[in-house]
Amino acid sequence: MARLNIMVVDDEKNICELLRLYLEKEDFDVTICNNGSDAISLIRQNQPSLVLLDIMMPVIDGWEVCRQVREFSNVPIIMLTAKGETFDKVMGLDLGADDYIVKPFDTKEVVARVKAVLRRSSSADTEGEVITIGEEEAEKAVEELIRRGHKEIAALISASDDHSISQLRYLGYVKALKAHKLPVDDSRVIRCGSFNMKDAYEATKKKLEEGVHFTAVFAIADNMAIGAMRALREAGIDVPSECSLISIDGIEVSEYIDPMLSTLTQPMKEMGRKSVEQLAELIGGTGKHSQITVKTSLREGASMRNI
Repeated sequence: MARLNIMVVDDEKNICELLRLYLEKEDFDVTICNNGSDAISLIRQNQPSLVLLDIMMPVIDGWEVCRQVREFSNVPIIMLTAKGETFDKVMGLDLGADDYIVKPFDTKEVVARVKAVLRRSSSADTEGEVITIGEEEAEKAVEELIRRGHKEIAALISASDDHSISQLRYLGYVKALKAHKLPVDDSRVIRCGSFNMKDAYEATKKKLEEGVHFTAVFAIADNMAIGAMRALREAGIDVPSECSLISIDGIEVSEYIDPMLSTLTQPMKEMGRKSVEQLAELIGGTGKHSQITVKTSLREGASMRNI
């Protein structure tokens, strides 16, 4: 019988090695990763049985890793953190984590939690997944800008070659431009190296200071779009009269900024409903493992205009 593989994602190498020691004693294979960006691509490639994921990591934190992984996988995730506040626990669980362990922890407890979560997910091979596809949705968002007359469209991404949802959405951006015979100008690609608001703000600000011209921005995530909006405003560029902005996610805060962000919202209720229906069919013996793709819908907002 093949051994189950546990991926440990933590920037503290001593913790990784300690967990490796105890997990290997319990007959698990262990893969170590020390940053969030690499973790996303490794999870996609290696398909581990379970992920132990630290929250406080540089570049891409554990929350963002969890959010991105849930775009393509139902792998069990246990969050590891030095923070024990209820808010942090709720945040992790809302993003799709299966359990939460506060540092400092007893390694025996971690092993016990790993076994418990694996038992709960032992039917994973017969469960289904309900997801949205990054590339198609990005293409759809850029098409909205093109339909409004925009030809000089910037892309705000983490990276274009990191095997994450960022790369998929960048490819969707490129595909939309090529479909309309618009040039793919790398100078209009704003790479901020992460998915957080501050880095998106700084990267957009730098691009504007370089004098790169664009009439619209496609951001791969709402929080990144919010950072870009601030940079545009500080540069004296009005949204949407001088620069349109669209993104993907539909997070709650994007409804309450001014102007309201135009975004492709993920149908969380539909995703939840389909997941429940699929599980009920599996329990009843009438269903089988399948991956269901659901489409996003445009929330018009007020951050785009026709030119």
